[in-house]
Amino acid sequence: MRIRSTAATVDRPVGLVNGRRDIALLLGTGALATLVPFLLPDASLLGVFAVMFIWIGTNVSWNVVLGYAGILSFGQLAFFAVGAYASGMLSVKLGTAPWLDTLAGLAVGGIAALLVGMAVMRLRGVYVALITLAFHQLLVSLISNDYSGFTGGPNGIGPIEPYLTTSNLVLQSAFGYWIGLATALIVAVAAILLMRSPIGLAIVAARDAEHVARARGVRVTGYRLVAFVFSGAAAGFMGAVYAHYNTIVSPQLFGFGILMMLLAMVIVGGWGTIWGPVIGTVLLTFVNYFAGGWWPGYEGLVSAVIMVVVILFLRGGLVGVAEPRISFGRITVRSLKGLPSER
Repeated sequence: MRIRSTAATVDRPVGLVNGRRDIALLLGTGALATLVPFLLPDASLLGVFAVMFIWIGTNVSWNVVLGYAGILSFGQLAFFAVGAYASGMLSVKLGTAPWLDTLAGLAVGGIAALLVGMAVMRLRGVYVALITLAFHQLLVSLISNDYSGFTGGPNGIGPIEPYLTTSNLVLQSAFGYWIGLATALIVAVAAILLMRSPIGLAIVAARDAEHVARARGVRVTGYRLVAFVFSGAAAGFMGAVYAHYNTIVSPQLFGFGILMMLLAMVIVGGWGTIWGPVIGTVLLTFVNYFAGGWWPGYEGLVSAVIMVVVILFLRGGLVGVAEPRISFGRITVRSLKGLPSER
């Protein structure tokens, strides 16, 4: 069954069979990736991989809101920052354990997303984009201009206790690599389980056939808020992981350029797909890495050109173009059977 919305006709699979296959493939790929530090014991390169995994987790969670829920939110990096600062400040000011700080980052990111989401979920399109972007800019401005010593102001906050304290730089980078990989897998598997559940079906239906979903008694705003809070909590979680990996967080990390880089990763890979944010993040991480060596200072320009080309010629991103040939990795509303009803 094809469901028509005002924008376009969509045909998207929903089924736990595909979800299990995606999870199995994801975990299998992750298992192979754990061997990389043994094959490439280079601290610098492992550091690039570690940050790449952190961005993968962030982008996968952003895709739940941007791709599956169809909410044009630009607050993802702000929730990442909230989690990073909450975790970092607990570590520096109270000396709590890194693992507790990380859970606190997840909780604070989710609470921040809940508060922002309650304010914007009844809005649509550009209004949501403007408010969430304003929230991002406001947060960066407040932190950058805080000279009270509470957040560290423009200099940031640190040193934050790492997950592993050692003088061996390669070992420390390898451990950061494994932590980044593990947490990215946790977020990705959680996103798949959410989107393959009846709640995920309601989220997609609210995006593609809102009036039909409402007619069946589905509380569209509530399910959109679930997607928003999940995305914010996961971003806060990954922000906390970054804080303890990098041992310092500063407002420079959360600038508009970084936000646009993450957006380019999601768009190039293909939003609204399981694997799109993963592939897009991996591709642009290496593009930026090599572009930084060949054309220092022009990494952002190269990413922008790639994003423009994908938008113009590969609508749906790299995975979106490949979907007709590889049926897994996407979520589809073929019918509304199984859609949760609040009646």
